Amino acid sequence: MDELTNEQLKVILDVLNVYDPNDIQHVYSAMGSQEFLAEVTDAFQTILSFVKKGVDLIEKPVILKE
Repeated sequence: MDELTNEQLKVILDVLNVYDPNDIQHVYSAMGSQEFLAEVTDAFQTILSFVKKGVDLIEKPVILKE
């Protein structure tokens, strides 16, 4: 499994879009922090902007920054 399918991308966007820190913070407290929530929101907005621009994240993956 070396490729991301369109369906998998939709799942990622769905998870990022509905992320609620209250659902996870009792299991992993760091994922309930405001800092992590801001990172999730930023990631969602970044990916969504690529999708809206028509960037095919499957065929032309975005190079990740370190």
